[in-house]
Amino acid sequence: MEPGTFTDRRSRRAILRFFGTNKAVEEITRLHWDRFIRLRSSGQLATGEKPGKGRPVKSRIIGYDLLFLRAVFNWAVDCKLIAENPLKGLKIPKEKNPHRPRVTQEEYEALLAVGDEIHPLFTLALLLVHETGHRQQSVCHLRWSDIDWKRGTVSWRGEFDKGGINMETPLSDLALAALKKERRRRASIGGEGWIISVDEIQPCGRTTMSRWFRDATTLAGVHLPPRSGFHSLRKKFATDLKGEAMVDIMALGGWKSERTILQCYQESDQDSMRGALERRKKHGNELPHCGNKSSNLLPHPLNPKFGKRV
Repeated sequence: MEPGTFTDRRSRRAILRFFGTNKAVEEITRLHWDRFIRLRSSGQLATGEKPGKGRPVKSRIIGYDLLFLRAVFNWAVDCKLIAENPLKGLKIPKEKNPHRPRVTQEEYEALLAVGDEIHPLFTLALLLVHETGHRQQSVCHLRWSDIDWKRGTVSWRGEFDKGGINMETPLSDLALAALKKERRRRASIGGEGWIISVDEIQPCGRTTMSRWFRDATTLAGVHLPPRSGFHSLRKKFATDLKGEAMVDIMALGGWKSERTILQCYQESDQDSMRGALERRKKHGNELPHCGNKSSNLLPHPLNPKFGKRV
């Protein structure tokens, strides 16, 4: 397997297939930058293991590719291999209104109920993504040796994670029970075997997992928004943990920044907003009553017993 994270490998293949291996850096211009964006967005530039027709991608993925290329050139400048970065200052494309659907609890339970009819491994993968908050790619590349049965933890390998970080997180009781059940079903598999694998040779790929997810939504009669998939469970995970310490949420799901969680994953809802108002009410943050001699006091947000005269 190629070194680097999945995102790095995908970006590297796209860049090499676009420029080739003999392109001189000094020949690269803004025209190449714009053409790369057009070809990636139209699906004419493939990034699979084998060359061929690709699929259209959004600006966010194209942005990853270009950031990777720019980082390579920055490294070459630091090592004095080239005089300057030819892509410095060029604008990275961004989605204006990115659509990030979230699976509800009812929809998740409906998918889980029909999971075994699709495949037992689909049920396990669905539950693990839901319970750990990690990406489908990371879950599908777990090996049995990554599970610490005594401590109830799982080790995530950076080579299969978008962030490229090795980490260890605790497993929920549901996740641990599901893994033990699957382990008993496939007791003959060695410790280095893949957990989510049909042929015991390689882990289930993105295409298989996406097909299983689509089949499950059809069988369960669940109507999900466009572009829903396993990643929608990652958004559900972050939203379910609203109110918990941000440092714990980041550690559990493998996020690097609070900003990403707040902007891309956590979602407000009527229940949580109403709960926030109720908690505010309990802290005594009501407006003063008319006629009260202290009505010229506004409640302090941190200590409602004291006010500030206006």
